[in-house]
Amino acid sequence: MSLTFRNYYASLPQEQLEAGKIDGATMMGVYRYILLPISIPSFVVMLIWQFTSAWNDFLFAVILTGNTQ
Repeated sequence: MSLTFRNYYASLPQEQLEAGKIDGATMMGVYRYILLPISIPSFVVMLIWQFTSAWNDFLFAVILTGNTQ
């Protein structure tokens, strides 16, 4: 999971982060106002991935137990 975010953040241009620092934002401000809004697609991908994984585990257990309810 963390590799997805790491690769996404590594692909961002450094100038974008530097512009936030020049404007007077702290590191938390840069994350809150710059990185968090543009990383919403990564959060959505991780949510779908986690849901699919949990659903597959559930279906695997239902098939193995043979429960038809």
